Amino acid sequence: MHEVLTTSVVLSSDVPLDAAPAISAPHGVIRVELTLSQPVAEYYDVALMTIAGDSVFSANGLKRLESETIGFHVPSDAVPPGDYQVNLLRIDGESKQNAGTYYFHVR
Repeated sequence: MHEVLTTSVVLSSDVPLDAAPAISAPHGVIRVELTLSQPVAEYYDVALMTIAGDSVFSANGLKRLESETIGFHVPSDAVPPGDYQVNLLRIDGESKQNAGTYYFHVR
């Protein structure tokens, strides 16, 4: 069996694109953790896209971890070298509210 390699990145919504963390082009899976701003909800939707706005990955109904973070895995082949943003939506009952934009680079 082949071992899947995981690269992790922790993102904060108060870091602009030009100061965003960079990860090397991984092989396997990228573990993305988003630190949450207040107020904190129980569930979130995420949309990962290029800076140009092309959709790369999305996940709905992600449950907040015990700490104030949301975590998800992205296949590394979905994110070739480039600049990316993650749009986070907080689920409040029937409505969804913007909960932040996060940036990172893949080299």
